[in-house]
Amino acid sequence: MTGRGIDQILGNPSDPVLYEGWIQPDLGLVYRLEISAGADPVDGIRLVPFRRRRFRLEHASTDDRSWLHATLDRECRRLGSHVALGADGAMTVEW
Repeated sequence: MTGRGIDQILGNPSDPVLYEGWIQPDLGLVYRLEISAGADPVDGIRLVPFRRRRFRLEHASTDDRSWLHATLDRECRRLGSHVALGADGAMTVEW
């Protein structure tokens, strides 16, 4: 039940259902910051998508990586940054 709101579970006599189509509680990201001692201490942010399944971390599928990339890039562009998807499936935040 990771990521489900209590209001979506209580008071519902049927099985708990996620009502928001964009929620994917089994997907997650591992963040890696590249840090330096220069004026801008953060040189880069690398995001590696994973899927939680059977209490294990697995690499996210191509469709999941594409969905995460599109969602993160859309939201980051509103803040003046960009998310690039690499050939290895990892993403890099650029600003």
